[in-house]
Amino acid sequence: MKKFKLKWNKKRILLVSIIFLSLLIIGIIIGFIKNRVTATSPIGMTESYFEKIQKEDKFITSKITYPFSDNLNAYQEQRYKEMVKKQYRNIHYTILEEYVGDVDSNITIQVTVIDLKDAYEKANSYVFAHKDKFVNEKGDVDEAEVINYKLEQMEKAKDTVDYSIVINYYKNDRGQWVMTDLSSSSLEKIAGVF
Repeated sequence: MKKFKLKWNKKRILLVSIIFLSLLIIGIIIGFIKNRVTATSPIGMTESYFEKIQKEDKFITSKITYPFSDNLNAYQEQRYKEMVKKQYRNIHYTILEEYVGDVDSNITIQVTVIDLKDAYEKANSYVFAHKDKFVNEKGDVDEAEVINYKLEQMEKAKDTVDYSIVINYYKNDRGQWVMTDLSSSSLEKIAGVF
């Protein structure tokens, strides 16, 4: 019985070297990506924030406020909050750009949300043009009915809008990334009322 003996010629050595280097480079790239997107990295924290939005985290939903000048009663406020919570559950976001420096970072996000502001403005224009449809027995405009109509139109809204949001981070004195509070305009973009 003959023993099989492998000859290591230059072509085989070169092939094995290329395969080894390729695997090494792939490993380094995977390691870089994993380190870049950890739970405590700016991208990881951004993704975590949007997951909390989609899961209706109480800390986030407690900040929902009605941005328009109407005076809502308790039922109408709750109706609006439920509308925004639905918006949060269905939010789509994409990370467009990231900058990570030594002490600060910013992540640019594109959010796609239902355009509640457009629905509100259309309803407001309709009310302005048709005030006679919202009068009570005394002949005065029934503000509760006006608000209910606006909320109803917002609930029916289906058109979406894209917004860009920049989320800023800084490193605290322990070297940990900290997300700055979002501006009111960023929160309004997430809620679709900007």
